[in-house]
Amino acid sequence: MDVYDCMLLEWVNDMRKYKVRAITTRCLLLMSVRLENRFLEDRSEQAAIEYLRRFRVRNKLSVRRITHKGQRKRSELQVA
Repeated sequence: MDVYDCMLLEWVNDMRKYKVRAITTRCLLLMSVRLENRFLEDRSEQAAIEYLRRFRVRNKLSVRRITHKGQRKRSELQVA
């Protein structure tokens, strides 16, 4: 594991220690750029997201998808 991966994994562990509810792919992407300025230099955003997916698998971090976004209140529904 390289230095960059160690720093990112340490950040994830800190977030979990402080009970951050969810660390999204977007959060990982932003932190990756903050830790390594050249993170997106030679790769597309999609390639970076795939790298982060493999990072989570490599480090046995859970990969979850949002399956429920809540219900709308009756007042927010449109009348058909």
